[in-house]
Amino acid sequence: MDEQSSSRWHIVLFCMVFFWIVFLIFWVASQTGVSDRDFVSLRTQNDITQLSNALQNFKQKYGLYPPSYIILGSTRKIIEEAPAVQDGDGKTSLAYLEQIWPRLDWSGNSGELNWGGEQGEGPFGPHYLEGDQCLVFFLGGITSEKGCQGFSTNPKNPTLTGGDRVSFFEFYSSRLHKRTKDNRFASYLDNFGKGSPYIYFSSGKRHNDYDEVHQVLGVRPYFCIEDGVKSFHNSKTFQLISAGPDNKFGPGGRWSPETAAADAGPDGADNLVNFNGGARLDVSSQ
Repeated sequence: MDEQSSSRWHIVLFCMVFFWIVFLIFWVASQTGVSDRDFVSLRTQNDITQLSNALQNFKQKYGLYPPSYIILGSTRKIIEEAPAVQDGDGKTSLAYLEQIWPRLDWSGNSGELNWGGEQGEGPFGPHYLEGDQCLVFFLGGITSEKGCQGFSTNPKNPTLTGGDRVSFFEFYSSRLHKRTKDNRFASYLDNFGKGSPYIYFSSGKRHNDYDEVHQVLGVRPYFCIEDGVKSFHNSKTFQLISAGPDNKFGPGGRWSPETAAADAGPDGADNLVNFNGGARLDVSSQ
């Protein structure tokens, strides 16, 4: 065989091997039934697991889970005088902040308390955060244009820039989302790429003490009825919810595994939740 024929043969052999490899890849994918959507669901389930671990670490450090509703301001007066809403008031918000940071200096002698990350801009607040924003704020810390920067370890002013930082979860900045340009506080979008954030509900400081509803998204935490008694799922901890592939949250409310399809409804069927093992509310919808 001359040199030219040998070269052609090597090219043919390479092409045959390449096409066999491509064929095998597609064959294996078809046999396992794994779709792009399934891969994204797995990534979302992993997010929910990692966020759950971060929330547990937060509780281990501070003795409580982050609230899923809070009012923030640079002074006690701003928070105390903020108009109360259905799921929270200034007194409750101050109690949370001062349990997490018992040495908070409201006087301004330790620097301005600006929870939005803009030091030196004057009085800050009141700002009302719901569960999706609380999740990012308490686990990721102060947010800047570069993403979550953590909190300062200064016990009197955790909003200071620079120095040693503390945070509990690494949020990808590309998935941080603010509802409006002027809103300082971000949500964290799920992996489906359709613009829905993870919803977070906390059981509060007491057993079964969930917020009534996410005001902006209109979603309620999930509960069941046992012997005539209403009990929230994860009654002592928290709920995490992704809208799933269809980008629609169910209304929340009553749900049990035995009547999952009817309870979840068409919009909630593919919602991924932490209280159902990270699976969909209606596993038959997969």
